[in-house]
Amino acid sequence: MSASERSKGARGENEVCQIIRACGWSRAHRNFASGAQGGGDIARGPEGVWIECKRTERLRLRTVWRQLEKDAAAVGDMPVLATRWNGGRWLAVVELDELLELLALRERG
Repeated sequence: MSASERSKGARGENEVCQIIRACGWSRAHRNFASGAQGGGDIARGPEGVWIECKRTERLRLRTVWRQLEKDAAAVGDMPVLATRWNGGRWLAVVELDELLELLALRERG
């Protein structure tokens, strides 16, 4: 991976951290040890959620999701993929049943 790709990835992770902090998880930050020691790309975000960030024009969703799902399952976390392309908005990819559970909780509010 080139230096420019690493820099783009770091900027993307920082953008996601800003969004998470704005929603109430004020201690969210990049997980600098995610590659070597495990853990998602974001630390101190929502409890029990494994967040991976991909800022790319061409996402290999199946490949990325399989790895994310495996990593999150190893510690019992819910996998969430945050992704965006250049000029786009951040999107979250989650399992449909997880989304529906979250929406049901919100509706019961």
